[in-house]
Amino acid sequence: MGISARIAAQATLDGTVGNINVPAVWVDGGNGEAYYLVTQYDDKRIDDTEMLRTIPLRATARGTVTLGSYGSIRRSTGPIAIERNQLQRASHVLMQTEGRDLGTAAAELETKLASDPRTAGSTSSSSAR
Repeated sequence: MGISARIAAQATLDGTVGNINVPAVWVDGGNGEAYYLVTQYDDKRIDDTEMLRTIPLRATARGTVTLGSYGSIRRSTGPIAIERNQLQRASHVLMQTEGRDLGTAAAELETKLASDPRTAGSTSSSSAR
C-alpha cells in the first residue's frame, strides 16, 4: 500500500486524540488573525474497531486508503504511557502505611511484587515521601 507502520500509527493517534505537535493554522479572513487548530475525530463516532477501520491514511502515489485496508485492527490492553528513569522503564507504586512502620510495609510490598508474575524479577528503589 505504500504506507509505513509509523504513518498508520500516527494517523490513528491524530484521529483519535489529535496532534498538538503539528497544529494547522487558520487565518480569519475578516480580521487577519491566525488561529492554531488541532483536529481529531469525534470520540462518540470512533468508539470501536469498525470505526477505526475507516480512518483515512495518506499514501504517496496511490491516493487515500483506510486504516482497515492497511492491516487488522484489534482491541488489546497496554500501557498508556511508559515512564523511564535513566533510560530504564519505571513504575510508581503507592501504598497506604497508616498505623504500620514503613520498614515492615515496604518488605511486604517487595514480597508481593516478587511473587506476581507481572513484576517478578524487577528491581526497586524506594523513596518515602
